Amino acid sequence: MYGFQNYYSWQAAKAAPDRFAPAFSVDPFASEAEKIVKRHVEDLGFRALKLEVSQAGGLMGYHLPFDLAEDDRLGKIWDYLSSYPGFAVAVDYGDSSQVSHQPRSLARLAKRYPDLDFVLCHLSFPKPGKLDLLEKELALFAPLPNISFDLAALQDIAGEQTYPYPFCQEAVGLAKEIAGAKRLLWGSDAPWSATFNDYGQLYSWLEDAGIFSEAELADVYYSNAKRIYFKADHVAALRASRDPLFEGDA
Repeated sequence: MYGFQNYYSWQAAKAAPDRFAPAFSVDPFASEAEKIVKRHVEDLGFRALKLEVSQAGGLMGYHLPFDLAEDDRLGKIWDYLSSYPGFAVAVDYGDSSQVSHQPRSLARLAKRYPDLDFVLCHLSFPKPGKLDLLEKELALFAPLPNISFDLAALQDIAGEQTYPYPFCQEAVGLAKEIAGAKRLLWGSDAPWSATFNDYGQLYSWLEDAGIFSEAELADVYYSNAKRIYFKADHVAALRASRDPLFEGDA
């Protein structure tokens, strides 16, 4: 909401690389986009990209619509990132009312770049009365093992403020049935979501829902994120990262 905070994210993660796995953002339409990407990957050691493309708060809110899988400017970035096996890409493409909502394009990207790990934010934005749409999209993604889903802000998207969020339970139960617990990642979307719902309830609702076994909850809360974002070479790259623009500064 306040512009890209990539450098701050790097500083936090550099100080505690075992606890934070930072993602950088870039506007692919910027004149130096490729140079910006290379700086964050090669110098600062980032191994994750956050692509916020929604109309509501992302790239398609201030650029003309473009295809995630076919735009040449993005294509150059995808090609470059794919040279780093296991690079993680989190994509927020907004809800189905927005032109940025492009499940088929995301599926094409996952097929084209099988060595990239894609995380689709907010479980593809499930809305009450539209679970059939979520079911179709999950079925599209199910055969693609390099697509996972975070569960952040589902309450806000559904407009649910009554614990334990029955619609969210239904949507996540459907996701587990089609995609499996190994591909779901808990998320808080803090601080935004905590202004609508109690922070403690934003994680305890999954325990109270009875959707997951104890082992599955461990995956959703921890192990899946560790597998995707905390690969050994990723942590090593962050540890070894340097900032040549400010070397020697106090």
